[in-house]
Amino acid sequence: MVFSIVRDRSFNDRLINNLKKRYLDKKRSVTSPVHVSDLIGSCTRKQVYTRMSQEEDLDDISLHNFVRGELAEKIILDLADINAYQISVSLDGITGHIDGVMDGDKGPVAIELKDSASFIRLGPNDDLFRQYLKQLLAYMCMSDDIENGILSIRYNVRPMEWLKRDSEKNDIFRRKYDADSVGTESWAVYLSKDDILRKQLREELLEKRDRFLASLNSKDVSLLPRLRGRDKIIKCKSCNYYNNCWNVDNESDEAMKFGMQISPLDKILVDVIGNSN
Repeated sequence: MVFSIVRDRSFNDRLINNLKKRYLDKKRSVTSPVHVSDLIGSCTRKQVYTRMSQEEDLDDISLHNFVRGELAEKIILDLADINAYQISVSLDGITGHIDGVMDGDKGPVAIELKDSASFIRLGPNDDLFRQYLKQLLAYMCMSDDIENGILSIRYNVRPMEWLKRDSEKNDIFRRKYDADSVGTESWAVYLSKDDILRKQLREELLEKRDRFLASLNSKDVSLLPRLRGRDKIIKCKSCNYYNNCWNVDNESDEAMKFGMQISPLDKILVDVIGNSN
């Protein structure tokens, strides 16, 4: 018998096919409840397109992200000795699941875990960080007794600085010799039960819910705003629904105005950051 070794995709294909089955079993349909992730941290138009479509293409990147995220969450919660995980919360037809809840000195603490391949270390000035924070705060607002939270971000890449894009559209990066190592950074969050921000964030969630459901029930994506600014540059270009979103379906004037509104959280963060400088 002759020894041989060849690259073979059959095992990868098996994993992707099984992941697709799991995805389709859990895929949200037009009649599924509204989830926090439909309203925060993602494009609401994309969520409507996804629910109305029959399938979504999954590839090696999808598999990689799934394995990395699932394993990281399981291992971190286990290391933290947290037995209460995937805790369900709800608010007037909106559902959500807190990654974990642990007992703290001042009551229960909601744990939101994020697995990041970002080239920078995120902070309150960054849009992605604010999306993570909004999701954690949403879960805290949907609970009656949680005032404390932990946002824990696991970084898989050492920081790099983008320099330029060459004539062949290759992106050139530079990593400093003393760049931070990979690792986990956690942020403690406190929102009291009587803070006006809690009420404002709940109202924002409910308004987004109403718009999302109106679009979904009428199958009219124009009722929802498109992404803008940096989000448009980063997310839209790789979206499977780009052509429908930007070249086929319109965006109503009301949706456009709604998309330009500043979140109550963003107003507060801007104030805090401005006062600290």
